[in-house]
Amino acid sequence: MHDIIKSTSFLQFMQSYTVIIPVLIVINILVIRWIKRKKQLYPKLFLYLNILFLVFCITDGIVMVNKHIKFKQVKFTEPVPFDQTKVTQKPNVYFLLFDEYAGYKSLEDSFGFKNDSLYHFLKQKDFTELPTFANYDFTPFSMSSILNMQYVPENYKQHDLHSLIFSNVLAK
Repeated sequence: MHDIIKSTSFLQFMQSYTVIIPVLIVINILVIRWIKRKKQLYPKLFLYLNILFLVFCITDGIVMVNKHIKFKQVKFTEPVPFDQTKVTQKPNVYFLLFDEYAGYKSLEDSFGFKNDSLYHFLKQKDFTELPTFANYDFTPFSMSSILNMQYVPENYKQHDLHSLIFSNVLAK
């Protein structure tokens, strides 16, 4: 609603939340008063809301049963054994993760902006830039894979995403 108000020229005076919120509160109060005055509307409204609630419950029940039937337990590989006592000196390694950063090529192509200053700064500090690629479908697994070495299995299928996320979260 806020975006529509901002994009409509004659409604731009209302784009501030200090105007929108009071207007919405007044509209809600007026609708509630109108419903209270219309006594014959009560039975119809309650019947509609009860039927709508039953439809939503039945739909959710069907979806839950369907997900339960299709649920497959995913086996994760065992973590690599690591002996921390053998580490005598911490390596000079920094892991920089630019979450939601568009990237050099995207910024240049879409916005005509070259972010050379960032790359120049990182090269001055002897950072190595690794090749990047888009893995949007695997975003929930990216940090999990990097930090705890539980990589996505090679036979992974897109519809297993939900079960993989929840089994990993519940295991912790």
